[in-house]
Amino acid sequence: MAVDKDRYKALYEYQKAQFDDEKTRYSKLEDKAAKYLTFLTIIISAYILLVSKFINTSNNIYCLTYAIIIFFVILTFFSFCGAWFSIFKSLRLQEVKKMPSDGELIEFFESNELPSVYLGLAENYSEAIEWYRIKNHDKTTLMQQGYKEIFHTAIFFIISIFLIFLTQVA
Repeated sequence: MAVDKDRYKALYEYQKAQFDDEKTRYSKLEDKAAKYLTFLTIIISAYILLVSKFINTSNNIYCLTYAIIIFFVILTFFSFCGAWFSIFKSLRLQEVKKMPSDGELIEFFESNELPSVYLGLAENYSEAIEWYRIKNHDKTTLMQQGYKEIFHTAIFFIISIFLIFLTQVA
């Protein structure tokens, strides 16, 4: 029975393409998380500046109104921190899966027929694909959690800014 090396080559090329796709998804998730983290960092800084300006100029506000505003300011700040932390966790530094390129691989090439080499490389790609899929899923879950927290933060942010604005106008 003759070995159909084109089948193994096709399997290898398919696995390589899948590996490249998963690796690209991983990079895009990393990029998106970094952008959201930067955005949150800038917004948190601006919010802290705005609130500190309000606190420094708020001497004619009734105690209950001031307490409500401070409550929403604290709630907003902690919501910002929760969202920031969720996105930050998705950027955790770690070793990424790579394809082997050592002396053992060279020996494998020299001591096996081409169909076996294709099959071996396809199996290596399969392991790496599975690793990237797990990491992409974990990263996506953390980012979705961060997005939900950003939504809640936006509500608290709007309420606190609205209350601050009302006290400054009145």
